[in-house]
Amino acid sequence: MDEHEKYTQLTGKSWIAAVMEWQQLDQRVHEAAAQYIKDITPHDSEERKQLETALRAKHAEADAYWKQMWEDLDRC
Repeated sequence: MDEHEKYTQLTGKSWIAAVMEWQQLDQRVHEAAAQYIKDITPHDSEERKQLETALRAKHAEADAYWKQMWEDLDRC
């Protein structure tokens, strides 16, 4: 059994499914970044702060998933 098959047993999802899920999370980061870049309100506005908070949160979520994904694979 290779490490990718062991990954499926460990996590309950295939490696490809995990990569696809991470890709979706990463896409949300890119979308949030695009919204942040397009926003023309002043940097100290509430709207801009909310966009920045959303961008940071989405990035943190995608990053944590990415790290966990690879840690799980390394355990296999």
